[in-house]
Amino acid sequence: MIALKRYAHAVFMIIVFLFLFLPLTGCSDEQSTPLAPTPTMAAIRTVFPESDPFYFQLIRTAGAAPGAANLAECLHTAKRITEKKKAFTDKQTKEIIDLWYTEWYDLAERVRSRGERYEASGDAANARNAYSRASNYYRNAGFFLSEKPIDPRARDTWNMSVSIFRKAAALFSPQIEYLQIPYENTTIPAYFYRTGTIAEPRPTLIIHQGFDGSKEESIPSGLAAQRHGYNCIIFDGPGQGEMIHDQGIPFRPDWEKVVTPIIDYLVERPDVDPNRIALIGFSMGGYLAPRAATTEKRLKAVVADGGVYSVFEGVAEAWLSKWAGIPGMPQNYDQFLAFIKEYPASFNGMVYQIMENSIGLSWSMNHGMYTFGVGTPAEYYLKLAEMTLEGRIQDISAQVLVVDSEKDTTFPKQPQKLYANLPGHFNAFLMFTEAEGAELHCQAGASDIFWKKVFAWLDTVLK
Repeated sequence: MIALKRYAHAVFMIIVFLFLFLPLTGCSDEQSTPLAPTPTMAAIRTVFPESDPFYFQLIRTAGAAPGAANLAECLHTAKRITEKKKAFTDKQTKEIIDLWYTEWYDLAERVRSRGERYEASGDAANARNAYSRASNYYRNAGFFLSEKPIDPRARDTWNMSVSIFRKAAALFSPQIEYLQIPYENTTIPAYFYRTGTIAEPRPTLIIHQGFDGSKEESIPSGLAAQRHGYNCIIFDGPGQGEMIHDQGIPFRPDWEKVVTPIIDYLVERPDVDPNRIALIGFSMGGYLAPRAATTEKRLKAVVADGGVYSVFEGVAEAWLSKWAGIPGMPQNYDQFLAFIKEYPASFNGMVYQIMENSIGLSWSMNHGMYTFGVGTPAEYYLKLAEMTLEGRIQDISAQVLVVDSEKDTTFPKQPQKLYANLPGHFNAFLMFTEAEGAELHCQAGASDIFWKKVFAWLDTVLK
């Protein structure tokens, strides 16, 4: 690993070329024969190509329909962005991000105003739907804005997303309860979606997102749980949502310290069956949820979508695939970690150079440094290395459903590794496919397909 130090400039140019001009590939060796894509996916592919960094975020936002998005609103906004984007070159990343922000913010403002008119007229159902959509659109408007140093527009979009969602929550029947659960020297913010009467104990889902999700955008999950007869509590933990933006508390690897206070709260509620509690973690939550289950024995079931054994190994896979065969460069996870520890300045320089021309990498690195409370890419990756189930996975006693998707390249190979190392004989593995239109990360755009299969498994485990 002395090549980078000895031939720094040449290697920088090779790596920059590889990351900018050679696309990532999926982790699946076999692809299902695709059928007609879902209407959402088919429509979105007419606006952004799959290689565009905005492609997934559009699907993510529009996929919240009908509870927190309207497909026509999303497509019209995306088409305006596409037309105006033609005036910029690919290297004008700031101008393109500003365009994304402006169009989505304008949409959010219009929909919020519509909700206010509905509420003033006494139309609670349409008001809450408009507020839920506006909250999602504000979130999406600020998605690519820099958080390190923080762009004031990022703070504004965050505040608007949360405050408008609170207005929506108060208009549901029963109301979506906003909670502040005691946690160390502060509180964990959460929403509780109640099903049935207060006196009737119900199976209950605990849901959290991962690297960049929020409890507000998770409203489709809460409503899906209610429809299926489950209570649901959705929270922001350290590094997420309110806890990072308002309290400044970064991610921590020992997620059990976060989930235990949630369960302590739930088991005291008369409408929660303490013997039927399940935990679902999405994206990087596919590591956090199983990690919580290593010590929290009151969990009967865990869903990891997609499953993650080691967060660092997952993110390192993309780098290793790019410089495979380059003399002197790391070729495996251990070498990569040692390289970052030994040459942090060189690693940082390489990352910053790529970030200048990559909206995706620039966003992920800035967001990672912000949510992990560190100042450099090297420090951020060393924090990720602490997020592993190595030496702990054998302590999981809950039944675990590991979820993967055919074209999910976020944490390649990790769902299979997690499933292979789980103890016990009653765990399950679920692969979502392109044939059913649910092949993207966390089944973006196909949540109904996800919940149908996951509830079938949960109903069996929590019977």
